[in-house]
Order: sequence, then structure tokens, then C-alpha cells
Amino acid sequence: MPRFRLNLPVVLTMATVIGLVLAVSGHWILGGETGARAALAGTALVYLAGGVPAGWRALTALSRDHVLDIDLLMIVAAIAAAVVGASLEGAILLTLFSLSTTLEERAMGRAKRAIEALMALRPETAFRKMPHGGVEEVPAADLRIGDLLILRPGSRVPADGV
Repeated sequence: MPRFRLNLPVVLTMATVIGLVLAVSGHWILGGETGARAALAGTALVYLAGGVPAGWRALTALSRDHVLDIDLLMIVAAIAAAVVGASLEGAILLTLFSLSTTLEERAMGRAKRAIEALMALRPETAFRKMPHGGVEEVPAADLRIGDLLILRPGSRVPADGV
């Protein structure tokens, strides 16, 4: 499994970072007409690469689940920043939001894979000691509090407890 995959959210996040670098360079380093054009191009890139996916998620959540979520809040804030003439601040907001969303999705994916790997280790059956002294093999899902289990050498523990 590759350590780092280039998928659409990662590419869009990288585009927002590149756009922000271009916008900041245009605003504070280049100056003049070249700087203004670079700032405009960078800001536009950030608003497109960071704003469109967040806007899509916000509209989906609003139309399907009738939920006002953080995506909608970020889009409204970025648009409001642009309207009042602070488009660079809106670009910074969208870039940070894009980065945090991508990192969160990556962390959630890793956690999900780790949980799936742990669940794959769980045995399907357990050996339960019967009151009369015998042992029966039962599905691990059928275990109850108070059951006594027989663990054989090298076997996996089918349940937690004391």
C-alpha cells in the first residue's frame, strides 16, 4: 500500500496552498501590476480549488440532510471576506479549511483501516465451558457476561473482560 496517494482532495488542497503562496507573493512581495495579477490569480485558484468542494459538500448537506454545517459557514465567511475587500483573508481561511479537511479525512481513513484490521483478528467462535464441565464451540457473538472461556495455546481471545 502506498504511503501517500494523490487523489482529488489532495490535489485540490495542494492547489489551494499553491494559490495562497501565489496570492501572498503578489500582495506582499512582487508589488505593482505583476503582483496584482499574481494575487488575483492565486486568490482565484484558492477560491476555486478550496471553495467549490466545500460549497458542494455544504449544498449536499443542506439539501439532503437539512443541516447547516461547517462547510457552509466557511463558504459564507470566505465570500463575505471577498465582498468586503479582504479576499486574501478569505483565501487564507479556505486554504486552512482545505488542509484541515484533507488531514481529517486522512486520519479517519487510517483509523478506519486500523479498526478493520483489529476486527479481522477477532475469532468467529469461542470455546465456552458448560456448567456440567463440558466444552462447546459457540459463535463469539453469542457470548454473555459470566461465561467461562477455554483458551487454547496460540488462540485469540474472543471477548474482553475479567
